[in-house]
Amino acid sequence: MATLLTVSDLRKLLGLPRHRIAYAIDRFGPEPAGRMGTTRFWNESDLPSIVESVDRAHANDQKFRPHRKAVAR
Repeated sequence: MATLLTVSDLRKLLGLPRHRIAYAIDRFGPEPAGRMGTTRFWNESDLPSIVESVDRAHANDQKFRPHRKAVAR
């Protein structure tokens, strides 16, 4: 069974504030694999796309890119 990730799970993995991840996903990221109420879920296989979305959203803000150390491509 695939692991489902929420924005809070992504926050823990990437080490970024929740609002930055949510903005990046809303603006550039993949569609959620599912929803339960207002909570969105992504498959673990979406993680590279989510990291790319965060990079695009905050490309000029080097202070908020510590996730590069946490997630290997």
